[in-house]
Amino acid sequence: MRLMAICHDSVGIGHLRRTFAIAEQATRTIPSCRVLVLSGSLHAAHFTLPQRVDYVKLPALCKGPDYRYCAKSLGISFADTVAVRSSIITATAASFRPDVLLVDKSPLGVQGENEKAIRLVKDRYPATRTIFGMRDIEDAPDVTIDEWRRNGQYDALARYFDEIWVYGDSRVFDVAEAYQLPESITRKLRYVGYVSKPDCGHEHVDDPSRNGSLRLLVTVGGGTDGFSLLDQFLSDPVARVGERPVETTIVGGPDLPRAQAVQLRQRAAAIEGVTFRDVMPCMMCAYRGVDAVLTMGGYNTMVEVVRTGRRMLVYPRVEPRLEQYIRAKRFALLHLCEALDPNCMTPARLHAAVERLLSRSGPETAWHPNLDGLTNVARRLSRLEATIRDSMAVFV
Repeated sequence: MRLMAICHDSVGIGHLRRTFAIAEQATRTIPSCRVLVLSGSLHAAHFTLPQRVDYVKLPALCKGPDYRYCAKSLGISFADTVAVRSSIITATAASFRPDVLLVDKSPLGVQGENEKAIRLVKDRYPATRTIFGMRDIEDAPDVTIDEWRRNGQYDALARYFDEIWVYGDSRVFDVAEAYQLPESITRKLRYVGYVSKPDCGHEHVDDPSRNGSLRLLVTVGGGTDGFSLLDQFLSDPVARVGERPVETTIVGGPDLPRAQAVQLRQRAAAIEGVTFRDVMPCMMCAYRGVDAVLTMGGYNTMVEVVRTGRRMLVYPRVEPRLEQYIRAKRFALLHLCEALDPNCMTPARLHAAVERLLSRSGPETAWHPNLDGLTNVARRLSRLEATIRDSMAVFV
């Protein structure tokens, strides 16, 4: 079975991490599965690819100060960049001949760059299963509804896709209700559960030098827009909670702008008990090694922290989308985290919130959303592979 995955790639690495996690689980579960990922992310080369997984690098996009897409590094116009990307996507679909086409986040891609490839697959390879995969929350309902109507997303979901996988749990956020999906679309929905990499399997050995200290991890995901949180935290870090000292590790992320990273690293170096790292070799190990996590509201980080059972304080992004803010609020209502409002945050208020977090003894609830997204995706792909195999046997 050949799986072609088109991965959204303009900001951060969350979509790429999720796509590669699906690829790894699929090839581990299905011996016949080959996965080809298409992405413009500059970080694709830093992932360790499992057997039978590869990727095609597209010209990179980013969002400018006005939050509009533009070419990240090629130095040509945005229109020409999209045209090149569309040509590569279409040519790859034609030559790879996927049995399953999995499209991430935006059904038609940036400026409709996916549409030619999807139409080619539907016309030339009618047996191919076309699937749209979406995270739990896109944006505020009114914004998403307006955007999807203007960009023809509703029509694309109804016309081009056989299935729609929601990487979430309807008990946390019901996309059908929130985004007013018509019956022609809701009948294709499958809530597969939250997708996160499984436990890394590394043995955790507690540091003997800890000496009763509390440990805090501060992470901002990829780091593109993490400066505000890190700046406020370093302006008034928590050094002690009661009699217990606090040891803090800050992870700036691979996309934290270089000048900001240099400034923050210098400030952290001057504060006792605070360590600044650009990246960590294993974030799951990092979560397991601390008492609590202060983070932005990115999908992968929040799901992984919930999986590890660590206390979590979320400082969500509110621009250009409210996706992180809504997720933080929904998780907080279910006692999976504490959520902050960045619009009224100050260093002193952040300090107090972190102090409260570290003073607690553990998570407030034993209830978890469905965290079996990878297992359920692989199970669904296995069924599709069996159908493909049976259909091929008819012609033997």
